[in-house]
Amino acid sequence: MEDERITQLMARKLAGEATAAELAELDHLLATRPEFLFQAELLQQLWQKGEQPAETGDSYQQHRRRFADDFDAPAEEEPAPRRRYRKMVVALAGMAALLALFAGIRMYRGQDAAPLASRAEVAVKNGSRSSLLLPDGSRVWLNAGSKLVYDYNMNQAGERLVQLEGEAFFDVAKKADRPFIIKTGKISIRVLGTSLNVKAYPADKITEATLITGKIEVNIDDKPEQRIVLAPMEKFVLEEGPAAAANKPAKNAHQYLVGNIRPVFEEQDSVIYTETAWVRNQLVFNNETLEELAPRLERWYNIVIVINNQNAKKYRFTGIFDKETVEQAFRAMQLIKSFSYAIEGNVVTIN
Repeated sequence: MEDERITQLMARKLAGEATAAELAELDHLLATRPEFLFQAELLQQLWQKGEQPAETGDSYQQHRRRFADDFDAPAEEEPAPRRRYRKMVVALAGMAALLALFAGIRMYRGQDAAPLASRAEVAVKNGSRSSLLLPDGSRVWLNAGSKLVYDYNMNQAGERLVQLEGEAFFDVAKKADRPFIIKTGKISIRVLGTSLNVKAYPADKITEATLITGKIEVNIDDKPEQRIVLAPMEKFVLEEGPAAAANKPAKNAHQYLVGNIRPVFEEQDSVIYTETAWVRNQLVFNNETLEELAPRLERWYNIVIVINNQNAKKYRFTGIFDKETVEQAFRAMQLIKSFSYAIEGNVVTIN
């Protein structure tokens, strides 16, 4: 019953018809049932049109404008308030069902043995992308095949701790007294308020942190004595070394470098970076071998790629996929390098 009541109250709030008592009731329900907080906030994001810009740099503002276009569903206009409310109830119920079904959202409370006292988990399957608003006001975009675990009581904790597997773009709300910490299993990133992209798929040999605005400190888990501070538009890359692959002592397991990111495309107000283009639903690759690109294509299209042609693994590609289908993508790559392929179901075999 509370689920239905929350949906009704959300509809009235978004329609601008909620009374003060109803708003207080909604706040009380969300406070006592925090497992619904994420869904309520995400439904509001999907319904609302447009965002208020923050006081950040030009590059970041370009990202924000694009993200809003990509992730926020357009609102519909209804002249009659009552009709609008009823339509919102139906639409919100549909959105909630779709979110639960397709975005792979799983919520837990007090039943998990993880270190977080009260945790929520959001998982996005291959071929999909999603976004969410954390309880502290930070916004997160999740790429395909990614999972984020966070404490929905983070506003009461001394640190705002999240755990990431996969890739995410973070717009972290400023809380000077409570740092925001991202853990990936190989690195930890400490921030106070900033925007950054983190790529940390467990199966990948490379972990990346790309800073767009603000300032972050990166710690390597197996080298705790090292602290790397990044400036805006810098990128930290941690590469798994031979020692890690051979399970040798962790001290020599990884090596890292820090460099500046460069746009792969720049024209007037349109700037595209490889590291963050996925947030605007673009798969960008720059001089990558097919072997390097294959895992990204697999996650992007939810496919499995089998490369039988050893020479083809070394073929290098540069390009941008926007709305191309799997067939169109491989046909375009075939125009650049000569290879044959076959698609059967979700398996692409390259010969």
